[in-house]
Amino acid sequence: MLPTLLNSRQSADGESAEGKEIQHTFTQGVYIVVVRVEDENGQKATAQISISVEEACGC
Repeated sequence: MLPTLLNSRQSADGESAEGKEIQHTFTQGVYIVVVRVEDENGQKATAQISISVEEACGC
């Protein structure tokens, strides 16, 4: 059985969210996204990623 995780996310555009599933739409730019998780036993982990969002190519 997999543990239930509580996720939280904070991005460089100032938006944050919390819950099992998180979605966010970014505008064009470069962002640092930090994801934090905590299981039902209080174990915590954090990951950070830099993403670059470019204009749609219309392909």
